[in-house]
Order: sequence, then structure tokens, then C-alpha cells
Amino acid sequence: MESKLTPITTTFVTTASAATSTDPPVISTASTSTSTTTDDVANDDTEHKFKASCIDTETQTSPFTDNSIDEMNKRKENYEQYCKELVKYICSIYNDHLVNSSQNCETFIVSPDSFELTNISKVFSLLEKFSVKFNEYKTNSDNFQSMYSTLVNSLQQKHAESQLYHERLQHSLNELNEVRKHREEAEILVNSLREQLNVKQMEADNIVKQSLLMNETISASTKFVDQSSKMNFEEETSNEEKLIAEIQRLQAHLVEMEESYTSEAVIAENREVELRSRLNEVEKSLAQLKDSCTTTDTQLQTAYSERDDALKHLEASRREVLDLKESLKTLQTVLDNFQRSKFNMHHLLFL
Repeated sequence: MESKLTPITTTFVTTASAATSTDPPVISTASTSTSTTTDDVANDDTEHKFKASCIDTETQTSPFTDNSIDEMNKRKENYEQYCKELVKYICSIYNDHLVNSSQNCETFIVSPDSFELTNISKVFSLLEKFSVKFNEYKTNSDNFQSMYSTLVNSLQQKHAESQLYHERLQHSLNELNEVRKHREEAEILVNSLREQLNVKQMEADNIVKQSLLMNETISASTKFVDQSSKMNFEEETSNEEKLIAEIQRLQAHLVEMEESYTSEAVIAENREVELRSRLNEVEKSLAQLKDSCTTTDTQLQTAYSERDDALKHLEASRREVLDLKESLKTLQTVLDNFQRSKFNMHHLLFL
């Protein structure tokens, strides 16, 4: 019997033998420690043997009627039958526990026929073994409770981390949107400067054309002066002075226009170089933000996976603890009934 009960890791029964034959045995709960020992069972067995011998002596010296003897025998048979039913129920709970456990337990199935319970001492011996297993269950139950608390704390921590990752990701997305907005503004500014540069280029082309026209006009005027010098020197001189003044004015205007165009072209070119530099910096910052977003997404997925695993483990542990508590409650009720019946039987036997 003892070797078959070895693989039990969580059993729910614990008893304490009575101090005297008239005191009822104590049933310890999950919050108290067991008080049954081998010496208590041995003392109880010796005490019952002594009282049985006293009863035999009284039977030899005292006259009993046939009805009294039959009643005593009937009570004894009922008591033994009750003990057998209790053992059968305990074996049923034990076998159900082995079947529900994940380990291979076919060799540890217990049959009620393997027990021989003919007196109270054997019942207490069996209950004492279950008491030891109950202590193991209590330790395992405490471990499960600690594991449950650890899993709850871990789940809360993972939830906080996931929220932190979500906030970081949201902040990174906001920064990314700002960078995109700045980039669009920079592109719009570059396009505007390019349009202005094209306009200035067209104006410069027009100035060159005007310069060519002025040169042609000067050449024509020079020819006209040469031709008219022969006709009227004074008129030619006057016209020449006017033409020279006009030419000088036109040349000065042309030089001024060229200088203005050159200055504006240099400024536009410097502005374009500066904008290109800023655009490169914005693109580098955008690439870094993309890498940061990718890393944050990976960390967030890992946190969600760990949270799901912790939830599954927590749910499995919770179901196992509930099953163990339900079995403990059922067996505690049976033991209470057994203790009350045993107390009544003791009281009837020794009246």
C-alpha cells in the first residue's frame, strides 16, 4: 500500500488520532498543520486492544443477552462496512487525481480490494499516510499561489512595458510626421527657388538680346555718323555727341543689369546649396527614425508574445488550483462525516 501511494504529490486528507477512546479525532484544515504521528497511532492501537480485552473480560464475567450480542455484532459490521466505503472513496479520489495528472500513472492505480481494514488502527494508519500527502499538497499549493502571484506581477510588468513601447512608438511616429512635413516644406521652397532661378535666367537672356540689339544699333549709328559727317559736320558732331551719350547710358545700364543678375544668381546658387544640405540632413534623420520605429515594433511584438505566454501559463495554473481546492473540499466533507460516525460508534461501543 505504501509503495503504491509514493507518486502522490497532492493529497487532501490529514487526521490526528484521539487522545482517549471517547474523544473524537481532529480533522486539520489547509490553514493548520497535522498532529498525527506513528506513535499516536501505535498508542491508539494499544489502547483499543486494551479496551477490547477489557470488553472480553466483561463479556466472560457479565451476562449478556443474545439480543445485545447480535446488536454489538451488527454495529461492528456496519462500522467495518462504513470504513470500507470510506477507503473506496479515498481510493477513487486518489485514482482520479492520477488520471488527471500529466504523468504516466497506470502502475499506481489503487484498488479498494487491496486494503484490509478490520479495525480502527488500520483506518488511522491509512489516514496518516494521506495526512503526509496532504502536507505535500499544502506545500505545492503554496508554491502554486506564489507562482500565481509571480505570474500576475510579470503580466502587470509586461503590460506596463507594452504601454511604454506604445508611447515611444507614438512619439516616434509624431516625430516622423514632423520630419515629413519639414521635408515637404523644403521641397516646396526648392521648387520655388528653381522657378525664380528660371525667371532670372529668362531675364538674363532678354538682357543679352537687348545688348545685341544695342550693339547693332550702335553699329548702325556709327555708320550713319560716318555717312552724315560728309554732309554736315556740325550736325554730325551734335548727333555724335548725342549718340555717344546714349551709348554710354546704354552701356552703363547694361553693366548695371549684368551685375544685378550676377549677384542674384550667386545668392540663388548659395541658397540652393544650403537647402540641399538641409534636405540631406532631414533625409538622414528620417532614416534614423525609420530604424528606431522598426526596433520599437520588434520590441513591442516580443512584449505581446511574452504577455500571451504568461496569460496561458497563468490560466493553466489557476484551473489546477481550483480543481485541487474543489477536491480538498469534497474530501474534507467526507472526513468530517467519518469522524462524526466514528465518535458515535466509539460512544456506542463503550457505553
